[in-house]
Amino acid sequence: MISKKTLSGSIMTAGMIALMFVNCNSNRKEFVEAEKLAKQHCQSCHLFPSPHLLDKKSWVYGVLPAMGPRLGIRASNGIMYKYNAPKGTLPDQAAMSQADWEKIVRYFYTLAPDTLKGESPAILKNLTQFSYKETSFRDTRPPVTTQVKIDPQNHSVYICDGAVYKLKIFDHELTFKGEAPTHLAASSVSLDSFENGTREATILDMGILSPSDVVSGRIQKLAISKELIPTVTEVPSIDSLMRPVFLEHRDIDEDGVNDYLVSEFGNFYGDLAWFKAEKDNNYRKIILRDKPGAMQTRFVDFNKDGKDDVFALMAQADEGIFLYENKSNGKFEEKTLLRFAAVNGSTSFDLADFNSDGYLDIVYTAGDNSDYSKTLKPYHGVYIFLNDGKWNFGKEEYFFPINGCFKVIARDFDKDGDQDLATISFFADLKNKPEEGFVYFKNNGNLNFEAQTFPQVMSGHWLTMDADDLDGDGDVDIVLGNMSVGPLNIQVENKWASGPSFILLENKFR
Repeated sequence: MISKKTLSGSIMTAGMIALMFVNCNSNRKEFVEAEKLAKQHCQSCHLFPSPHLLDKKSWVYGVLPAMGPRLGIRASNGIMYKYNAPKGTLPDQAAMSQADWEKIVRYFYTLAPDTLKGESPAILKNLTQFSYKETSFRDTRPPVTTQVKIDPQNHSVYICDGAVYKLKIFDHELTFKGEAPTHLAASSVSLDSFENGTREATILDMGILSPSDVVSGRIQKLAISKELIPTVTEVPSIDSLMRPVFLEHRDIDEDGVNDYLVSEFGNFYGDLAWFKAEKDNNYRKIILRDKPGAMQTRFVDFNKDGKDDVFALMAQADEGIFLYENKSNGKFEEKTLLRFAAVNGSTSFDLADFNSDGYLDIVYTAGDNSDYSKTLKPYHGVYIFLNDGKWNFGKEEYFFPINGCFKVIARDFDKDGDQDLATISFFADLKNKPEEGFVYFKNNGNLNFEAQTFPQVMSGHWLTMDADDLDGDGDVDIVLGNMSVGPLNIQVENKWASGPSFILLENKFR
């Protein structure tokens, strides 16, 4: 287990510097006022971010110039704030005086450290449990893989190509079998009924790859034959979605007809909503959370009452994990499980019982590093929060730092009775620690994990991952998708553009 002593030390140092600054300038009153102002205005939208979470430069030139316009502030100390936002989004009148805003700027600058420092634990390149395999199929150059999905019943892999807008299917030997067009770049694949060897799949098209309020996302259905040939069969009347990134298909209101739960990430706008199936292939939208940043959901009957409840991860500003308790007839009650700072960059979560007490715990990743502060952050990584038996998750039990950690999957990969982890990073420290791109955490018991990776980890820029039994041998395999284009905070020489669109890590346990 990795502690946060190094990070905490930098916090104390920044605090002592701030205290000296205040004392030397006989201006403690202003400092207290500034903190009060910052909390008042920041907490109106999200959890208050402590100044130590970013360095001075990121606050002054990145985050504060992005936040100022939301409060009607257009400049600070000669720095003009330019911010593109939909018309009518930003206020015409400032929420505070310019003098008060300057106090807030000085507050964050004073408390923030010059640089962020943290621990860098070893990740060993000794992953022997999995065999690295590539497909020989090469068409889209460079690869733009937006989603991967394993179909354990058809023993196949679905690859969403965001460059040519297609769903491509490969068998368990990674041989290309067929493809079908998608509307735009696809972000989620939900596998539905499986009859006589034919699979039905629902594809969620996100539209624009970058966060956006353009309403071009939509849903479409495919039929996949025994021969793994996909065919577009239906386009339900669910469209004009704001950059949706995740979808689940379930009979939510128990009326015998499947509905859709959609995470519309958006940008300034977005929401978490479910679409109730009605007559004539029409759907009625019912919003669970009217805020942008919906990332991922899981259906779990947490209170064992026979009804599916919803766990949801929200990113953007008000970051956190929320529970929506199913109260029957399509009605849900929201409960906040965990909240994170607005600069955390929440990216994924999974549910698993890590301490064998019969309750599901939360494993969570922070690592989105493409917004207003692109510096490497020592609090990016994978976290475990244990369930106290009453569905409270207040205490962090495990943390392993991984720069830009983007997804986690919890499974018993080695069949020893406890939960292992697999993670990918899209914003790894590529210059100093490229092995962060994929990390397998072998659980040796009591949350004692050994971090491993494979030697070819730099063969792709891993944006997406799935885990399931691809070849039907009884153990869980892993597929990684290569997004060779996109934002990079550290420029390094790589061969991602000529690499495979996806790779298989075949579990050799069986």
